[in-house]
Amino acid sequence: MGRARGTQGAAGGAPRRRPSKNQKRIAGIMEGIPAEREAMLTAMEAFGPDFELDALATAKSSPDPVERLKVAALERELEVLVNWLDEMASRGLAEGQRLGLVPAETGGPWERLARLGAISVQTADALEAVRSTRNMLGHDYPVSAQALHAHAESLIRELDRYTAQYEEWAVSQGILPPSAPSS
Repeated sequence: MGRARGTQGAAGGAPRRRPSKNQKRIAGIMEGIPAEREAMLTAMEAFGPDFELDALATAKSSPDPVERLKVAALERELEVLVNWLDEMASRGLAEGQRLGLVPAETGGPWERLARLGAISVQTADALEAVRSTRNMLGHDYPVSAQALHAHAESLIRELDRYTAQYEEWAVSQGILPPSAPSS
């Protein structure tokens, strides 16, 4: 009998592992982040080219449902991105533990990644603050225009740094395979 399809490496080299469920999901999230980032920036532009706090505050308290929907779009994009970044962290840590590469520890996923040197403490702290706003939105608690504005800006500021740091760490640890070179 021959080898199972897709298990032999290039040129008869070492067998390739099939990606795990965690690895597939992380790759899917990383592939989707650029489009969600663009959607978040588009939602922010609804409040002026410089994402004006006054425009956001006015829309948030407006009786006009079209204005309030602009706020809802921004809130939803923030939720989606924070959920994805949190899931990436959790799945990467779980995969690292499964492979015996990451110790089991307590703490939130971003705190743990910072302790491992995967992301900066600054990034972990910023994402934790944004997550608190996401949690408030998810439970339908009121979020001030100031908090939404600050955390939307913080998320966009940290997003590229986080994904680059995360990918570098995950690849260096053997949690994710190296990315294919760009053409």
